[in-house]
Amino acid sequence: MKAAQILFKILIVYCALYSTIWLHEFGHAVFYFVYGCKSNLFQLHVPFSFAAASPGVLDTACCSSL
Repeated sequence: MKAAQILFKILIVYCALYSTIWLHEFGHAVFYFVYGCKSNLFQLHVPFSFAAASPGVLDTACCSSL
């Protein structure tokens, strides 16, 4: 029973971290979308390992002018 409680807590913490990182990247995507550097607002890349999270495909020429 103790192991199940620990695994459940780990799962809750992981989900909280993942959603926080997703919302952070979504914030980047919103501003890129507002300034016309991103065509699809919900095309985000947040892997399950949290490494290399990015707001997705961007127009690099547009981003360099910001």
